[in-house]
Amino acid sequence: MHLLFQASAGSGKTYQLSLHYLKLLKTLISQDSSALREILATTFTNKAVYEMKERIISFLKEIAKQSDRGEKLSAESGLTAEEAEKILEEIFLHYDYLEIKTIDSFLLKLFRGLAYELNLPPKFVIKSSIETSHLEKTLLKLFERANKEKEVWNLLERFTEFLLTKEKVLTLNFKVKLLNELNRMIELSTYKEELLLYRKSEVSPSEDNVSSLRGYFYFKLWSYLKEELEKVLIEAGHLYLGIWKEKLAYQIKEDFLPWIYLKLGNLEAFIIDEFQDTDKLQWNVLTPLVEDLISQGKSLIIAGDTKQCLYRWKGGDPALMREVKEKLNPYNLKLVSLSKNFRSCGNLVTFCNEFFSLLKENLELKRSFMERLIYGKNPEEEIDEELIEVAFSEFDELFAKIHQSASKNLEGKVIIDFIDLTKSERKLSNEIRQRYLYPKIEEILQELEGRGELEDTAILLRENKDISELSSYLISKGYKILGSSLLKLKESSLLNTLLAYIKLLSHPEDEIAIATVLLGILQEKGRDILAQYQKLRPYKSKSFTLKVYLEEYEKEIWKSTFEIPLNKGFFLNLYQFIRYLVYTFELEDKFPEERPFLNRFLSFILGEISAESDYWSILSNWESLSEREGLSLPQEKEAIQILTIHLSKGLEFQNVIIPLNFTFKYFQRKSSLFFTEEGIYRGKKEELPASVIKIFYLEKIQQVMEVFNLLYVAFTRAIKNLYILVPMGPNFLVAELFVRAYEVLKERGFHPQKYNFLQERLLVPYSEIPPSEL
Repeated sequence: MHLLFQASAGSGKTYQLSLHYLKLLKTLISQDSSALREILATTFTNKAVYEMKERIISFLKEIAKQSDRGEKLSAESGLTAEEAEKILEEIFLHYDYLEIKTIDSFLLKLFRGLAYELNLPPKFVIKSSIETSHLEKTLLKLFERANKEKEVWNLLERFTEFLLTKEKVLTLNFKVKLLNELNRMIELSTYKEELLLYRKSEVSPSEDNVSSLRGYFYFKLWSYLKEELEKVLIEAGHLYLGIWKEKLAYQIKEDFLPWIYLKLGNLEAFIIDEFQDTDKLQWNVLTPLVEDLISQGKSLIIAGDTKQCLYRWKGGDPALMREVKEKLNPYNLKLVSLSKNFRSCGNLVTFCNEFFSLLKENLELKRSFMERLIYGKNPEEEIDEELIEVAFSEFDELFAKIHQSASKNLEGKVIIDFIDLTKSERKLSNEIRQRYLYPKIEEILQELEGRGELEDTAILLRENKDISELSSYLISKGYKILGSSLLKLKESSLLNTLLAYIKLLSHPEDEIAIATVLLGILQEKGRDILAQYQKLRPYKSKSFTLKVYLEEYEKEIWKSTFEIPLNKGFFLNLYQFIRYLVYTFELEDKFPEERPFLNRFLSFILGEISAESDYWSILSNWESLSEREGLSLPQEKEAIQILTIHLSKGLEFQNVIIPLNFTFKYFQRKSSLFFTEEGIYRGKKEELPASVIKIFYLEKIQQVMEVFNLLYVAFTRAIKNLYILVPMGPNFLVAELFVRAYEVLKERGFHPQKYNFLQERLLVPYSEIPPSEL
């Protein structure tokens, strides 16, 4: 059985995958009671993993209870109540046998299983980023290597000469730029196949072309640096997932399969979910497993939807869907289109059918959109018809399966609110203009509240940074908010105090850390101590530090607050040390409002200890985590959820509000190198040949498609009511595109007079709103 589910939004993909999992289990468990381990399912996020596991277990419970739903599931899966009960017991006894994982966690399991064969250290610490010290050491190792290897020395010599003669400059911060670019190249190598291919080939540069020479020198230098960095990481016992995913993708071949099966167990079936977000290197790793399964007549099930590809920036490659269809077509791959929508009411399904079908079928409108997104408002160059055709083809492939039928017969509505921001607000910054949308969002919430329909409402935004600001505004208006990153971890005073203690374990003289502890533990008393220290300091020598002051003038406080806890910390692991501090200083009682932060921190520390990270690695990882993550408020039925469109994928809400207050991001390539059959290029646009400039635009087209993917995901989250907030004015490109499409829709007969579920309103211009209300 080889299936490819082409699953549109709300079409019951998880239901189908869970059902087929049970069908496979039914077949396998009759032959082997430990068959749980023989079915591998991978998906993209931890949320999706949880959802699939929860769905499978709930299905088994229903079948075992012989409920009405259970009888239906029993008929569809072939499982009897007795078999379902037996499988549930097996899961509860051996939950770790349930092989449902994110694709990266499966790759990590492969790394660990094949460590010896890949020349990896048997025990390694997982790193989410590469430390600066490792990069510095890498540079030194390269210079040492250059003294021993003539080829490396010649490259450095030629590169230096090139920088001095052709570039006319060798900047003081060149080393920093070089290492930053190396870091970026390593990140890209986790999904850029070109970086693998060109490392294994020799392409000579054109000596007459500066951009070709520049590209060659930089790439060769980064390749050498990367080789040295791998050695540095091995010596340190560290594993950076990016580098080793590349290594695994390049080295894993058919002869590795026996080792994989020996160490990970037999595999009878493979389920791959969210396939549109899989990157090329991940697929290269999985391909030998897939080919082996197919050759033995075992089962492969793949599910994805190119319309919902939102992770191109992380390497997600929807073109893999086409590759799989072509590659597996000779093996009786069955294509299954899930075209019935079980989420949204019929009115919303009709709107999405009409809107996205228009974008696909109306060539004039589609062309104007592609020209605008690829070349900008006032193109300075002639439009390349071949590029427009490529964009057309890409769009048509992504949105090949548009039309859905609805299963829910609710009386839902699509309400389009136009807001005029073209007059008095023209001179305001874009950030302030976006804030002007907040009272309009509040009006919609009041409207829902007045009808008693506020429960299960979500507001979808484009950027994480917008969530805190809108959340704060709505909280100030009395609304209960559940934001996906509302409270930043770095803002917790309790966690900053605990981090200061960790720093003091290695650097007991750190004055900032000592001051942080004083203010965090002793609070008002701590402020008085710091004030006294500052008064005395001008009259003392340079060696009179805060630590010395405490030891001489505040002996009891030094002993109880610093000396005893730190001495204790040397004999405890980090998790035990934090728990000791919390208990000793009664921190949970002193800071009850910060308990959620504390629990998140303890979970993080526990995970880092399991990965055998050192103190400084833990501090580095925490700083990165605390910058990008926050705590959500406890969920309540009436709480309004505010999250990004990316995070909303797979979710559903009764009411969805989408402000189209975002624009198309300026396209900036992550890599400064262009890979072609003629060579590797690096340079400004005017230095590059036409064939290379074309590569730039081909890559830009990939980013252009994300605009339409975002709109599709956003418009398909609502069950009953969809509110589209359309700011009209400069700098709102997505809103501008929507307005043009909507006008064409109305010309075709899709307008409020004909469809009563469709409403459009022109909201009060903001120049008429009193400043106090903003």
